[in-house]
Amino acid sequence: TQAESEVLDQAQAPPAPSSAPTSVTLGLTIDQVVAILGQPKVVGDLGSKKTYFYGNMKVIFTDGKVTDIQ
Repeated sequence: TQAESEVLDQAQAPPAPSSAPTSVTLGLTIDQVVAILGQPKVVGDLGSKKTYFYGNMKVIFTDGKVTDIQ
């Protein structure tokens, strides 16, 4: 039937691209990282440089953008 055909077409179609990133990469904003990883356990604030600590991972921001991940 028509409905079955439409369902099959949708199931075989590639997933729609998401506008939200799912992993932390260089250049993301603080808000984007918090949306992905949640609130950090500790924040180191040195003015324009901030370090967000997540367990054994550190995300370093310079001027509000990710510049390093350790």
